[in-house]
Amino acid sequence: MPGFAAHFNALYSALPLFIEWMNRLLDNYRKQAISVADFGFRKIDVVYPPNLRKQAGIVSLKESIPLPPFKKLGLVEFNELEQLNAIGVTYKDLIFLLEDHLTEINCFHEMVHVVQWKHLGVEKFLVAYGMGLIMNGYFENPLEQIAYNYQQKLEANALPMNFLEETRKQTDGIWISLNPLIHLSESQQAQYSK
Repeated sequence: MPGFAAHFNALYSALPLFIEWMNRLLDNYRKQAISVADFGFRKIDVVYPPNLRKQAGIVSLKESIPLPPFKKLGLVEFNELEQLNAIGVTYKDLIFLLEDHLTEINCFHEMVHVVQWKHLGVEKFLVAYGMGLIMNGYFENPLEQIAYNYQQKLEANALPMNFLEETRKQTDGIWISLNPLIHLSESQQAQYSK
């Protein structure tokens, strides 16, 4: 487990710089964001509450999605994300989508992440997402699995009425499952620093 502790410590150490980078990015793009409510997505208008649709914004981009400078942050574990050719990403309540992929289904997926960000808060979301990447990779990241699962249910017209409540519960479950690992990592850090 020393490898896990090192990954966790690198992630946790990078949080302040990541948050600073993210806040600058959001400040730079906030004015060009269009509220999700303004898109008039039929299904999204039914399943997400009006206040969340108004708060969440979408920035449509032509070429590439803004990803953090992982190498500068000391997070080489996340280089996989740079190779994915992402079509979208969400930071807090701001969704970035490539204009060719600005569809209701992609927006729905990213709105699940808006709910997760709001529910966990910034630091917990970043730790949960980062640890999910380290332990499982992108496609098996538990927070992504929730979004993809509900995306598939929406496409099949089988989205449960309580999916927002279930999203929050499942997101809590991910955080709770990480707690023993986080505490183990903290105790190992103390052990190895002696």
